[in-house]
Amino acid sequence: MKEFKITIDNHTFYGYECGNQSAPSLICLHGMTGDSNSFGGLAEYLKDDFHLIFLDSPGHGKTPPLEHEEDYIFSSLVKRMILIDGGYVFPEHVEGLTKEKALSAWEEYEEYIDTAVYSSWKDVVDTYQAYTTKKWNNHLDHIIISNFDKVDGKFKLKADTFSLLSTIKAFYIEPSSSTYESIKCPTLFFHATVPIEDDSRTEGIKKIKKGIERVKVVGINNTKHNLHWDSPKKVSDEIIGWMSSLKTTYLS
Repeated sequence: MKEFKITIDNHTFYGYECGNQSAPSLICLHGMTGDSNSFGGLAEYLKDDFHLIFLDSPGHGKTPPLEHEEDYIFSSLVKRMILIDGGYVFPEHVEGLTKEKALSAWEEYEEYIDTAVYSSWKDVVDTYQAYTTKKWNNHLDHIIISNFDKVDGKFKLKADTFSLLSTIKAFYIEPSSSTYESIKCPTLFFHATVPIEDDSRTEGIKKIKKGIERVKVVGINNTKHNLHWDSPKKVSDEIIGWMSSLKTTYLS
């Protein structure tokens, strides 16, 4: 992979690129507390069909935080980049998840970072195993190791607390669903299937199908939050097949 940096509105973003530069570009944006390494497994299956671009979001990886809290509001971010992650269910479809409750939980995260709760790599693995159906292995180690600094033998998450809290506030100011009617291009949406019953996920998907005119929704069997870790080939096959169908539909 080739590292790059790009400056937009006086803010510099860092990332990596690989794959076929004559093919369509596919920009991969990680979730909160992650970084661009999250897509290492996916890249192996997509590099021949796409020019892959992996970005570190503000306050994550090598990209510094944005300067102001309001810079994280999604209508502001759209000038630079878009990150939805779990936004299709957060917070409007999570019962009882008020702004105050969400921020309180993540403000505790500031202390969580400062006190380095992970005293060993085993503690890290035990926590992150809950996000994947795969048995933990060296590849998953490689994906998440860059999310941490090792200090005095303990592991601290690198993610910037200001960026995390500002992003959470942005979800309440401008919920992701407020953008759906503005999305006019064909859209492919993946979701996890574990647990099987998830009311928040179900309601979020209903709103997506209602709000986005040309959307294909795909549930990937036996996957949790990081479904591209659990089933990278299936996700890649779906992306490649969807792109092929668009060419058939719009070029025929």
